[in-house]
Amino acid sequence: MEERRTARRIPVTYRANFSLRPEGAGEGTIVDLTPRGCCVESPIPVPVTTHLELRLELSLGERPILVDLAAVRWVRDSHMGVEFLSLRPEHQVRLLRIIDQAQEGGSLRWIGDD
Repeated sequence: MEERRTARRIPVTYRANFSLRPEGAGEGTIVDLTPRGCCVESPIPVPVTTHLELRLELSLGERPILVDLAAVRWVRDSHMGVEFLSLRPEHQVRLLRIIDQAQEGGSLRWIGDD
């Protein structure tokens, strides 16, 4: 399989909630992140080409980053590759800031209630 990725994956550990279209919901952990997508680990099986809304939970004190429309591009075991298709400008700016911070200081992790 040919690698088409243009951005380096940044290792992170964030909680994610997603809504499947037309119905359904799930949660998981974002394990890597790029400006155009992420990898989500989830026990919920989601088929390739599924469209969903995604909430990246960065910390308890911050609003989540909302991805209005995303598509599942690949699935491997409990991991799925998600491409961001529609993201509001203010959320895109926050996403890029998070990625820049991770690139400068290594991986980012939200410990949450651990």
